[in-house]
Order: sequence, then C-alpha cells, then structure tokens
Amino acid sequence: MGSSRLVDWIQIVTGFAVVVGLILVILELQQAREIAQAQLVADQFSLRESQRNALLGENPANSIAKACRSPGDLTDEDIEILHAFYHGLLAEPLRVDSIRTRSDFYQNEEIQRMTAVHFRTILGTPYGRYWWERISGLYEQINPTLAAVGSETMRELGNEEFGCSSYPDGYRKLLVGKESNP
Repeated sequence: MGSSRLVDWIQIVTGFAVVVGLILVILELQQAREIAQAQLVADQFSLRESQRNALLGENPANSIAKACRSPGDLTDEDIEILHAFYHGLLAEPLRVDSIRTRSDFYQNEEIQRMTAVHFRTILGTPYGRYWWERISGLYEQINPTLAAVGSETMRELGNEEFGCSSYPDGYRKLLVGKESNP
C-alpha cells in the first residue's frame, strides 16, 4: 500500500510538472512571436528610412532653408526632398507608437511630446504647413492620434511668424550654416 501511494504522488507531481512545462513553452512561443513581429516592424521602418536617406542625398539643408526663407523658390527636387524629410520626421513617432502597441516600453504621453516636437519642426515653415494641410488626411487613416497632434500643433502655432521659428538655434546652425537668426 505504501509504495502504491508513493507512485500516485510521483505521478501527480510529474503531471503537474508537465502542465507547468507546457504553460512555460506556450508563454515562450508567444513571446517569440511578439519579438518576431517587432523585428518585422523595425525592418520595415529601416527599409523606408534607407530609401528616404537615398532620396534626401548627402545634405538636405538647402531645401530645408528654402522652405524656411523662400518657399516660392522651391524646385521639384526640393519638394521631393522635403516630402521625404517630413515623412522621415514622422516615421519615428509612428515606429515608437507601433512598439508601444506591442509592449509597455513607451507611454502615450512620451510619444505625443515627441510627435509635437517633430510637428513644430515641420509646421515652422510655410511649405511645411502647406504640406501638412495636403497630407494630413493620409495620416488620419494611418494613425489618428498622430494626426490629431499635428492638427493641434497647427492650431497652437496659429499665425505665428514663419522663418523656422520652431527650430532650435543649434539646428538652425546646422540647416543654414550660421548662427544668426533667420
């Protein structure tokens, strides 16, 4: 009788261990799937980023400076460069939001602050505002939260004087090669 009871207990413990092992395997597979999805998203953004960088060329500063100071002088090439530059600025918050939806690594408030900074860069130029008015509908379909931040930033800026006023001095120096105000 005693050995029969011992065998029963061993079978119960073994069965419990098997169930716990299966649960751990399922959790590990789920985590591996989430990691694979995140990697696919990262690869997608990396590919788009490399395509944008190829379009931007070595230095998009001249096109950005024209958008600040004389948007009427923008060439078709400048417009394509600015289009890639602006989409590139908004790709970062989109990528971060994509990560946020799969994990709790970022908080929504952090993404909104980052997005507002990028929008101030875009909307600080006359051409940037024109671009956003034309493209905002696309972003409303892709990510309504990001689009709302863009629209809110546009309202906040109101009729603020143009001339890259939203660009920090260090960034302004990078764009135009000098420290003076525009």
